Amino acid sequence: MRLWVKNSDQTGFKFSEHQKTHRAFTLIELLVVVAVISLLLAILVPALSSARKKAVALCGMVNQRNTVTSLNVFANDNNDRYPFSVATSGMHIDTVRGLDWSWDDPRRMVGYKPNLPYPIPNLNRSISAYLSSYIPEPDVLHCPSSPNKYPYLDQVWKQGDQWDNPDLPQVDEPMTGSYCFWWNYKGWLPDSNRVFKGPMRSSGGVGQSKMVISDYFGSDTWRNRSQFGSCEVFNKSGITSSSNILTDFWTGGDISQSPPIIKLRASFTDGHCQTYDSSEVVTLQVSKDRNGTDPYDRNIGKGEFYLPIIALP
Repeated sequence: MRLWVKNSDQTGFKFSEHQKTHRAFTLIELLVVVAVISLLLAILVPALSSARKKAVALCGMVNQRNTVTSLNVFANDNNDRYPFSVATSGMHIDTVRGLDWSWDDPRRMVGYKPNLPYPIPNLNRSISAYLSSYIPEPDVLHCPSSPNKYPYLDQVWKQGDQWDNPDLPQVDEPMTGSYCFWWNYKGWLPDSNRVFKGPMRSSGGVGQSKMVISDYFGSDTWRNRSQFGSCEVFNKSGITSSSNILTDFWTGGDISQSPPIIKLRASFTDGHCQTYDSSEVVTLQVSKDRNGTDPYDRNIGKGEFYLPIIALP
């Protein structure tokens, strides 16, 4: 650094050179800085993680509400009736009941192709055959907390009843999503020895639940034997990878033990979405008959599904 200084002995100034000194950080100062940064990260990272979880949960609630809104618009255009459930195994001849169908996983977005022609007019095997005019994009029917989206979800929605998985040529396979779709669905409630009936109309009905859609929470399907499963992540859960007909979901725990702690959501005919705990549920078993009175044996692998108590009429 150059300085001009006054010469006390003679007129004028003289030039002086002054070397600037540099001072390095001490080890203690560096440790203090590292400690402060670590403390800030310890405070901020959990807060950011919590904010992200809340944002994802909010997206899930928006998805469910939009689905209910679309269904209610469909009902308004169809004499207040919701579409048929596609969670069936197709028509077949039953030796006792004659022409019948079996219920299937309530997460079905595309059901099996019927073994026989459907005797009911306008009965389709895919949700999109009913709702593609009301729900243009299928992402609204996918839980954002799910590990991954079904790889062909857009194609499933566009093809509707004609869905044909390119990985399974010449097979009319079903497709299973991440939410449970309860409209016009029936299943057996073993704890109370009665049938669960999903809503048939936006205005409701006697003995029918008002729950339209919910997060998946269940156990003991062919993909997660003796384990809990959910589209919502929970402590110590891993991923059950998708198959050709099934979306990824979170799995873990042992069904002989207490259920994992999970915050779940369900939406109802009036459009409201409600949060409930995984401990506030009842068991539903998939039924063999259309009335919902004859549940499958657990060894079949149809699984059990846990409904929020608030959904029971």
